[in-house]
Amino acid sequence: MTIVLFALACTAPSAEDITATSAALGADSAPVFKAEITDYLSEDDGPLLAQIVEQFPGKPASFGAVLAEGVVEVDGYISLAMPAPPVGETSAEYRVVIRQAMADGSGGAIRELWPPSIVWSYDLTPGAAPAGWSIREAGGGHPAWRSFGIEPLILGLRPVEEFTVGGPFAVPDVSTDEESTVAIALLAGGEVVEGVVGAVDNGVWGLHLEGPPDTEGGMLQPVAYVDSDGFLGFDPETEAAIGVACVRDTGAFLRWFDEPSDVAVADQIVHRHQSVGWNALTGTSGPKGRAVLEDRVRMSASCD
Repeated sequence: MTIVLFALACTAPSAEDITATSAALGADSAPVFKAEITDYLSEDDGPLLAQIVEQFPGKPASFGAVLAEGVVEVDGYISLAMPAPPVGETSAEYRVVIRQAMADGSGGAIRELWPPSIVWSYDLTPGAAPAGWSIREAGGGHPAWRSFGIEPLILGLRPVEEFTVGGPFAVPDVSTDEESTVAIALLAGGEVVEGVVGAVDNGVWGLHLEGPPDTEGGMLQPVAYVDSDGFLGFDPETEAAIGVACVRDTGAFLRWFDEPSDVAVADQIVHRHQSVGWNALTGTSGPKGRAVLEDRVRMSASCD
């Protein structure tokens, strides 16, 4: 018996093939992205712009120019024609950005950076996105692609301007008199943030914040101290704190993030599950701190 083997040569698509196929799968069949902002209240949120920007892979990702833009309707609906993908490329990714509309019609602060990516692909590599247009869901694990629909969006980057943080506090035995109380201060480094004072009541401490802090930014640490004169003053250079904010065995801090206008900055906030405005974070690594529930922060003599 004679066995004949045939060798099939597999060649990568040529530049001409890619250009021709990208035209067939791209410009002539580019879909319209449709979405509804489910929590949009035009009278409160004001006018908004929806934008399509190109995203370039990497950690962190980088972003290109605005390729499509339209006004969000008063009922929250969005309809944007996707741009033609770059000729000669095998894939392209895009993100949807929602911005506050300025008086001159330009886009201001970012109110949402939609986590999924819109993908166009003619990549024949196994495991790549399907040919043509699709939506890739965000998250870890294996990527998942799906077709277009009317997508629900929320304005996840509205600033959190009012914020209350607190939790249990077993007040240690300290020398006090009848006029003394235990109060909460907020420290920026070794300096007290003026105008911010919290209280302790029945084993629970709390601190309410409104608007941005009167500091240059950075991590802000809640501490407990004995207010001996009733004037709610605390001098960290001459007085000792009797408690610091903790989550488990790690220090807890507060931080204010300004409204982002740069897409890359908004992307970092989204990926770290943080908020624009006030956040409760663990760790001392600045904006990389991990977000925590603001009602789960205990006050203790130490975080050990």
